[in-house]
Amino acid sequence: MSPKEQITKITPEIFFERSTIFSKGQIGDWQNHFTDEHKQAFKEVAGEALINLGAESGSNW
Repeated sequence: MSPKEQITKITPEIFFERSTIFSKGQIGDWQNHFTDEHKQAFKEVAGEALINLGAESGSNW
């Protein structure tokens, strides 16, 4: 399945009016909900990937 076909398939599954995946759609709103413990756990799992993808410039977030 091509990337375009994958996007077409999953889009309706995550973008719908009552979706619980996105709460407000505001960039950075996660900071209002993550505790320090959440941040540390997420850094351990995905911190390096966020830096490599350019979403973060380091681990001080």
